Amino acid sequence: QPPRSMIKLDTPTLKYKSNVRDFYQFLVAFENVMEETGQPGKNKKLFLEKALEDRELKEAIMDLPYSEDGYDLAIQDLEIRFGGKEALRAKRFRDVNNFNEDLTKAKGLFKLGSLIRAIIGETPSRGPIDRENPLFDRIMAKLPRWMRNDYENHFYEENFNTLSAFVDTQAQRSIKYETQDESEI
Repeated sequence: QPPRSMIKLDTPTLKYKSNVRDFYQFLVAFENVMEETGQPGKNKKLFLEKALEDRELKEAIMDLPYSEDGYDLAIQDLEIRFGGKEALRAKRFRDVNNFNEDLTKAKGLFKLGSLIRAIIGETPSRGPIDRENPLFDRIMAKLPRWMRNDYENHFYEENFNTLSAFVDTQAQRSIKYETQDESEI
């Protein structure tokens, strides 16, 4: 049994009318809490039922057995109901397509960096997501031309991790210039 933390972790809840992103964020947090508290597989399904605020979702998994298999089946059922990883990818495509922050300002670059890190975090392998990922080109197209050229000239390995680091560097530079401009006023 894994060592238990001295910190009491509350079991996260999946709110009523949650979307696919909410579900996957809940699932990661829920599984981390279950692992940290050392809950055996048979108890996970009970805790999962208690964590669901949506009665329809609760009822959907209620008749499954209180066992590791029952828990796995419940998670599978919930993933299907929320649309699975494909629905999450589609949400990220919408997020990128609808992204329209000013990327010449630090605030817009910070928001883009957060979006890129969210995409990285949702990738099962947690390894670099390379340029072959269609989101990569969509994000690159959002950057001003001079920024795209700067990125392509300085990064041999083009992937989401280097793009995230590049966007963060641009945001920090932008803050420096924005504060310089304000101090000159």
